Amino acid sequence: IIGIPITTLITTLGVGTAVIGFVVRDTLSNLLSGFYILVSKNIRVGDYIKFDEYEGYVEDIHWHTTHIRTLSKNIIAVPNSKLTSSVITNYNLTYEHMSVVFSFSVGYKENLERVEKLLIEIAKEVVNKVESADKSYEPVVRYRSFGSSGIELILVVRVVKEFQKQYFIVHELIKAIKKRFEEENIEIPYQTINVIIKNES
Repeated sequence: IIGIPITTLITTLGVGTAVIGFVVRDTLSNLLSGFYILVSKNIRVGDYIKFDEYEGYVEDIHWHTTHIRTLSKNIIAVPNSKLTSSVITNYNLTYEHMSVVFSFSVGYKENLERVEKLLIEIAKEVVNKVESADKSYEPVVRYRSFGSSGIELILVVRVVKEFQKQYFIVHELIKAIKKRFEEENIEIPYQTINVIIKNES
């Protein structure tokens, strides 16, 4: 009306409104996601979770972000909307016991019945020694396939509740199996590479 061009002003206001709307949308999305996380209790402080390429303990749940503490003690701040839109494995929302599946192989020349019997003996010894292991569960050995260098198998034991306790059981199993197999002269195969050097002279 007063003769001042307002096209630039309207454009600026339009862009500013779009930017504000985008920021508010993300903020509101994270707030609602944070509310959902707290109410649903699918993720709780202290839980060990895994999503995308990240995993660790839930340190804090805020309205905007959730803090994850990795095993290396780093803190990852994750937007709540990312958590609610990701496929998450919560290792604390599980049954009273969880299985530990330990995979390796034995040589083709070995007697599989003998190997199975020895592995169950070894597993029972480890389970009885490790406090967090489920002592009521009978260890299981299952042969899986003919591998490139040996017969592949799994040994299954159980751990009580806490996901991270499985690492200590695997640690003890590796030591016990290697020691016993060396005593019994049972081969744990590994891949080898033969290098042929051709003399051109």
